[in-house]
Amino acid sequence: PHEPVMTGGMDNPVDVVFTPTGERIFTTTFLQHPAGGRCDGLIHAIYGGVYGKRHGVLNNHPRTGELMPVLAHLGPAAPCGLELYESAVFGHGFTGNLFSCQFNLNRVQRHELILDGSTFRTTDSDFLATTNADFHPTDVLEDADGSLLVLDTGGWYKLCCPTSQFWRPEILGAIYRVKKTGAKPPADPRGERLNWPNIAVEGLVTRLDDVRPVVRRRAIAALAKRGEAAVPALAKRLRRGSVPGRQNAVWALSRIEGDGARRATRAALADMAPDVQQAAAHSAGLHRDAGAVDGLIRLLRTGMPPVCRAAAEALGRIGSSHGVAPLLALADEPMDRTLEHSITYALIEIGQP
Repeated sequence: PHEPVMTGGMDNPVDVVFTPTGERIFTTTFLQHPAGGRCDGLIHAIYGGVYGKRHGVLNNHPRTGELMPVLAHLGPAAPCGLELYESAVFGHGFTGNLFSCQFNLNRVQRHELILDGSTFRTTDSDFLATTNADFHPTDVLEDADGSLLVLDTGGWYKLCCPTSQFWRPEILGAIYRVKKTGAKPPADPRGERLNWPNIAVEGLVTRLDDVRPVVRRRAIAALAKRGEAAVPALAKRLRRGSVPGRQNAVWALSRIEGDGARRATRAALADMAPDVQQAAAHSAGLHRDAGAVDGLIRLLRTGMPPVCRAAAEALGRIGSSHGVAPLLALADEPMDRTLEHSITYALIEIGQP
């Protein structure tokens, strides 16, 4: 089923990425009425949040206070394509960074995500830029070898954006590949040499922390396709191994229906790593897993701020009255706007005055 995760008065939400912990970040235009050089940017879409700009479409939506904060203001950029870089080929400092295409400003920017309370802040820098007014990047994609593909629309587009009023239909655009000099991409980056249909479940589980992002994603999908038969091996993986491997085991379990998968995911709520805890809390909320309530309440009391927020979201989605007292107790503590929203919205969803 589909469900809304946020509401906004902005003009054009364009592209969205999901972080390994299940966070959603998207590009958008006119997240506020233009002022002080601010109008477009990036938003961290917090479940149940109401975002700018101030506009009549926001009326009658549940609000927890002021409009939710903006992750990054980019100016009159017309941001469009967005990518989260999963590889380490550019260097480990790039893993987990965002790359945004900015149509009007003729550039692709790099955004380093930095934890800030229960949300993020960014450090923004130009990654690919030009003074060529006919260069209009519209999408950026990570290829399996760790390079980035940048799609340039060129000058033929004539609609809406101010920089598109100078119509140059003869400028057709291009696709560029950005590589790191001297980088050594992994062999067989898509895992084509692996005999995927005949790999045993245990073999697929070992691929959950493979250095190749495409192979990791294929392993998650293959395990999900095996269904309940994969649950014991995934549950075992949650008890040992790397943090990325345990986290991806949670995401594989999230795609499997049944009590066994839910029980295994509940165990991950007690993992030592906050990233695994957050993925498990997100999964419990998506499945409305009433059996996870006790574990989620523990995370409310002990988890890092992003984990605490994910636990509050999940308790609200599940709707259990057992979450009311611990949510109210937490509401007395000092917190940032994002966590305050999630606690308040969870109480709204539970609806037990």
